[in-house]
Amino acid sequence: VVTNQAAGAAPTHADLALGIAELQLGEYENAVGRLGRVAEVLPGSTRAKVWHARAAFQAGRLAKSQASFAAALRAEPDHSGARAAIALTKLRRGNLNGAAGDLLKFDALVKANPKDVSNKDAALAEFARSVVFRSAGEDAKATGAYEQAIRLDPENPLFPFGLGQWLNDNYRFKEALAPLRKAVSQDPNQSVYRVELAEAEMRNGNWKKAEEQIGKAEQMTPALVGAKLARA
Repeated sequence: VVTNQAAGAAPTHADLALGIAELQLGEYENAVGRLGRVAEVLPGSTRAKVWHARAAFQAGRLAKSQASFAAALRAEPDHSGARAAIALTKLRRGNLNGAAGDLLKFDALVKANPKDVSNKDAALAEFARSVVFRSAGEDAKATGAYEQAIRLDPENPLFPFGLGQWLNDNYRFKEALAPLRKAVSQDPNQSVYRVELAEAEMRNGNWKKAEEQIGKAEQMTPALVGAKLARA
């Protein structure tokens, strides 16, 4: 694919589309770089900012992701997708109070303009809410919010992945297997999902299954540091 950037011109909407495609294929670093350049060249594009933030989130560049979502919200304060996503980003950075504040702002958006909030954005907010509840030890509320997120957006692999990742981080490795396996089955192209599943498999003594996941992750993203660490 030849883009304006490859031809020596500034990135345009064609590069935005290519960056989104790279993100969907799990080529996170390429997507972050390309979408970041598009966001710089098209400073008035909230869409470019949001997609850059999403790519940075998937690549683990959480500070960059939060900054890009914040820029999108400065340009468009009522962007429900960015509001829900920045809450999740803050959660991954350990800012529980900041995330809770953004969820309150999201709820205000829903109350003011319910028709402007998509099911996908509402689902993302419910998933973020489930993490807040789970982190506070309120497992029943966390389960309710998580199930609501799944009902609103059943095909989103981020939800079982996020749950499995949280369980891994909190040493609940046996519980992490089911959601992580579901995330991989829903989106086999995400190498990061496979590495997280491999970690859970190893912690449960499933070495052959872990090796299989690491191998596939390395094939898809040879430079992925997480895969190399998992193999080591």
